[in-house]
Amino acid sequence: MTVRAVVFDVGETLFDETRLWGLWADWLAIPRLTFFGVLGAVIERGEHHRRVFEVLAPGLDLAAARQERERAGEPDVVGPQDLYPDALPCLQILGARGYRVGIVGNQLAAVEPVLRSLPVDLAFIGSSGAWGVEKPAPSFFQRIAEEAGAPPDSIAYVGDHLDNDILPARAAGLAAVFVRRGPWGTIHAGRPEVAQASAVIDSLAELPDCLTGLQESFPTVDGKADRCLISPSPSPPKPYGHSRARGSDRDKGRTPPARGPTRGETMYDFQKFYIDGAWVEPAGGAKPIDVINPATEESVGRISLGGHADVDRAVAAARTAFATYSLTSREERLDLLGRIADIYKRRMDEIAKAITAEMGAPGKVAAEAQAPSGLGHLKQTIRTLKAYAFEEPIRGATVVLKEPIGVCGFITPWNWPMNQIAAKLGPALAVGCTVVHKPSEIAPLSSHILAEILEEAGVPKGVYNLVDGDGPTVGAYLAAHPDIEMISFTGSTRAGIEVAKNAAPTVKRVTQELGGKSANIILEDADFEAAVRDGALACFYNSGQSCNAPTRMLVPAPRMQDAIKIAGDAAATQSVGDPTKDDTDLGPIAYDVQYNKVVKLIQQGIDEGATLVAGGPDRPAGLNRGYFVAPTVFGDVTDTMTIAREEIFGPVLSIMAYKDEEDAIRIANDTPYGLSGYVSGEVNHANRVAKRLRTGMVHINGASEDLAAPFGGYKQSGNGREFGTFGFDDFVEVKAVMGANAA
Repeated sequence: MTVRAVVFDVGETLFDETRLWGLWADWLAIPRLTFFGVLGAVIERGEHHRRVFEVLAPGLDLAAARQERERAGEPDVVGPQDLYPDALPCLQILGARGYRVGIVGNQLAAVEPVLRSLPVDLAFIGSSGAWGVEKPAPSFFQRIAEEAGAPPDSIAYVGDHLDNDILPARAAGLAAVFVRRGPWGTIHAGRPEVAQASAVIDSLAELPDCLTGLQESFPTVDGKADRCLISPSPSPPKPYGHSRARGSDRDKGRTPPARGPTRGETMYDFQKFYIDGAWVEPAGGAKPIDVINPATEESVGRISLGGHADVDRAVAAARTAFATYSLTSREERLDLLGRIADIYKRRMDEIAKAITAEMGAPGKVAAEAQAPSGLGHLKQTIRTLKAYAFEEPIRGATVVLKEPIGVCGFITPWNWPMNQIAAKLGPALAVGCTVVHKPSEIAPLSSHILAEILEEAGVPKGVYNLVDGDGPTVGAYLAAHPDIEMISFTGSTRAGIEVAKNAAPTVKRVTQELGGKSANIILEDADFEAAVRDGALACFYNSGQSCNAPTRMLVPAPRMQDAIKIAGDAAATQSVGDPTKDDTDLGPIAYDVQYNKVVKLIQQGIDEGATLVAGGPDRPAGLNRGYFVAPTVFGDVTDTMTIAREEIFGPVLSIMAYKDEEDAIRIANDTPYGLSGYVSGEVNHANRVAKRLRTGMVHINGASEDLAAPFGGYKQSGNGREFGTFGFDDFVEVKAVMGANAA
């Protein structure tokens, strides 16, 4: 099981009567731990809470933080409930470091407004069902999974309340770590639930790697070693799965299979377009094409490539719908987005399977990252919309209005289909725009499922329209269309330039998220082994097909050989192959043209004299078909080599040496791209370096992506920003009204 979330009960039992403190810091360093739960940590004053925050935010000057709060006049008590005064600065630091913070506790209503104002992503709030409170139903723990955007069995819940917490968590499908220690273990000792849980616990296998330390961390009880093993539900529910009956209304445009794909079988039939609230046949001359599974090089479905007439019909529908949809209220749009998110969540397993079929993402990547990213953006859109200011007074009687820009054209890529679509679609719908969408013809299947979701959610006709097609035909015509007010494009820099040229004659707004060649600077004061290992694995993730992948690793020149060894060893841990198998880490490159480009550039790296450490241009052993590339590591790469300058978009890492910090910054900025950057080292040192990188984003010490932070780049990595409030701003026009507030 891959653990994507860990939720801790941080009461006295776990932290005063056990030796968990050292492990806590280790858990904070778990790669790709996307959700961090704090149970009750901000509710009471107490010594153990102070210790919690000291671990969560090492180096924080609590006395100085308290003095700053007093100078600002911020109260220590909110309503009837004490809010631990050092909680706010601690949580602010966690947010700045990229952790996703969830807070659960009893009687949180009094402090919820304060918590919601923090610059962190508060994932969930509610009753924990602690002693003296009615114990929660499994639905409460299902909510934890929903808010985390992760499958329930990838969330480890660590607690010591057996019948109040552990058993309901198991019933909801969460993994549970039962700490049989302290007063609660004693109180529950004679209850039948203990025997029930013990029977499950005793039948378990091993813990995931990140939790193995638990077994050594607890003292013995009654001379017997505690058992602290992962405890999955015997029959976990499948909240994300959805099976549809043939012939239902939502089957328009699609014939689902009775089983998974087999050799040569067409899995998806998506030859209709979604225009003006209906699944319609393409206009005359549409060309049907196969969607190819890159792991098998065989068809898994068919779509139609549309033409200008299809775009015209979709744009006309969107323009008609804009007249009324743009006038809907914030509350109406919140309700609509909530319905979309609920249905998306129900069908997330189906979306994940389609992504694996269309672009080859391993099942665990599709289920744990690709598909949930869409839900994450929808939920962030809802949070942003609740507080977004559509009207702001600026001075005197003047008011600034933010109004929907109009009909938007979306051209989206194949590498992260739902992530890129939801990051655009959520904000567009939230502010009142209408949309014509051309998904990638390489990976269109998940987009058609999303269109079905929008239809079921009751999106008004014409508000969202889908037309399949290629770039030169549909994409170019959409960008040039005079009735499109805005184009939002994600793809290569080369294609982005063409989109901008086509859009220029109509002077429409163009926002673009384009290529990247992100540098990963490993400073001398970094945890070198961890930084190199995690940086290599991040480069390989999704088979290297991420625009913000850390593909250039910059290390101190004397450490080059150490870096080569660590990165090579990391590459050797990655299993490449059938993306439907549970143990596969890397699937194929998404399609043949991209595969050939990656292979060519790897060979070019060899020819130009870089040291090939791992991988290479040949298919991995035992794979005779499919667009598979082994994780490839080059050492001794110089900044004049092609592999150091061109975006490869495959699992290829270039390790480069720098002489000193100034040299590292120079190398990092010596690129036409500026999407993202990465810095590992002492946090203050890393922050100083981060400020000098010419990139739209910087991740310090492996900090995760923040869906409320602006996503976009400098230079040829594009213009405009997505995510959160910044994403909303791209979809509005700004109007100044003078005299609006005159007496």
